[in-house]
Amino acid sequence: CCAASLAGVSRSSTVLVAYLMTVTQLGWESCLAATRAVCPSASPNPGFQQQLQEYESTLLHQYRAWIRRDYGSNPFQDQEELQQLLG
Repeated sequence: CCAASLAGVSRSSTVLVAYLMTVTQLGWESCLAATRAVCPSASPNPGFQQQLQEYESTLLHQYRAWIRRDYGSNPFQDQEELQQLLG
């Protein structure tokens, strides 16, 4: 599925990339590349890209651990599906 809002593709694709980063072990660039493989118009603006970089270097690992601790392992194959999109 392609994530886009009526106003554009920057905000919605940023939220999708942040979600994918959180539920997989991939970084922001890989998650953005996988998103673009499905939706080529996905294009977080430079400010949102910087926020994704900061999220990856600061809070991401804590959120991943919190989700695993409180909800267990992910029953979906998100990591594998993204790896396939990345080739």
